[in-house]
Amino acid sequence: MHYLFDTEHQFKYLCEYLADNNSHYGSRFNYASCELWLCQEACQIINFGSRNYHLNTEIPFFCYNEDNKRDLSFYTFDGQNYSTLISHIEVKLIYPTYNSKKTNKIKELYNKLVINNNNNITTAAWVFLVWTDYYEAKEDCEQFFSSSLSLIESYNDISINKHNDQKILSVIDTTIPWRGTNKRIVVKALSFTH
Repeated sequence: MHYLFDTEHQFKYLCEYLADNNSHYGSRFNYASCELWLCQEACQIINFGSRNYHLNTEIPFFCYNEDNKRDLSFYTFDGQNYSTLISHIEVKLIYPTYNSKKTNKIKELYNKLVINNNNNITTAAWVFLVWTDYYEAKEDCEQFFSSSLSLIESYNDISINKHNDQKILSVIDTTIPWRGTNKRIVVKALSFTH
């Protein structure tokens, strides 16, 4: 059996896994503004999740994080321990902080894609937009997702991938007990290429 690698397939699988386990992952989005934890979890989910890539020699793909100074890197192998880089993924967590900070994070992500655009290697961005009740005074939930998508779309030479005609996937919408009250956490994700 021959398997074709597709970064979008991996992205959708990761989002579905996070959604299916939202009680475990919801609280982690509450306070983690760095992508490192999410990249580590992505590798664990992709390599050791329900697909068990680490055991299946017929599926010639695996994922590393922080390899080659990239958030995620996908490799294929020939069955004899020879691996070939096939894709780099840059991951960003974006919260509704000051607009200038959000703009700078998206610009930094875009610049990484432009600089690393290599015809032989797929380079993509996976963006996780995280809103919690804490940020309600800055932007309400829907305003945040809408303004973030508009900001990303302002870069005319990127291609936002659609999933069932949706540009943004709903990942988590949960409430956690937090310091004597309940706190709502909403996570949506999108992916794009340059």
